[in-house]
Amino acid sequence: FANAFLGICHSIAHQLGAEFHIPHGLCNALLLTYVIRFNATMSPTRQGYFPQHTTQLKTMEGYGELAESIRPDCAALGADAKIDVLIEEIEKLKKTMGIKVGIKEYGVAEDKFMAVVDTLAERAFDDQCTGTNPVYPMIPELKEILIRAFKGVKA
Repeated sequence: FANAFLGICHSIAHQLGAEFHIPHGLCNALLLTYVIRFNATMSPTRQGYFPQHTTQLKTMEGYGELAESIRPDCAALGADAKIDVLIEEIEKLKKTMGIKVGIKEYGVAEDKFMAVVDTLAERAFDDQCTGTNPVYPMIPELKEILIRAFKGVKA
């Protein structure tokens, strides 16, 4: 973990899996599109820097390139539309793989989730992977990602 830039998808997945015994890879799949949406910005106001970063991270551009590699027909779209395409394609893949839409669909009761969501967000903030996320999150933003992923609302 010390040399890999895993970011908040893993930070949150560590907490979610530990609390509710959901496999780590599945947690990452459940969270991925929410984290992409959070990170999709041209000018992050809070960004972590490491010696390995030789230039400003260009997350939005990278996501756009990934969208184009999946759907070449989106090359002429704007940056925000490419993010929508990327998220749409990831959601299609998740559906094909049988990954359910929200955390609650894995047997997590809403009252139990809501009772620990603040703690999960705080622990995710303190997780060693958080510092390498392209956009540095605040605890309320991590909590919002968790709640959205729990409900399975559109990323």
